[in-house]
Amino acid sequence: MEELLDYASDDTGVDLAARIAQEAALSRVFAVVHVGGKQYKVSPQDLITVDKLSADIGSQIVLEKVLLLGGGSFTCIGTPILAAGAVRVQATVVEQSRLKKVIAFKKKRRKGFARRVGHRTEATFLRITDIVVDPK
Repeated sequence: MEELLDYASDDTGVDLAARIAQEAALSRVFAVVHVGGKQYKVSPQDLITVDKLSADIGSQIVLEKVLLLGGGSFTCIGTPILAAGAVRVQATVVEQSRLKKVIAFKKKRRKGFARRVGHRTEATFLRITDIVVDPK
């Protein structure tokens, strides 16, 4: 994160990295993370549904691909991700289950052709516990 923030300070000379760490301690930050080929905007205590991950229920996981970190007075954008170890999003696996059935219905009118196929996607529910910012 140092390499991302070494150029950034506001007009009063307050170091941006220290301000980011302070807001992160107050849980007023959000992050955009990349999980399973999709992007999710998360804040502490959010519950997100992602494609199935191989983790046990109740286990702690760390989402390392953080694309963006933001708060009330700052935004840090990665190129494409923020520096490794600078920001960690910690989550707890709440549930592993299957989602509601999705129906794919195909029909050709006046031909007597109709096909109905469905599937249920396996999913993992994650509770975001913390967004940790390392100002080093």
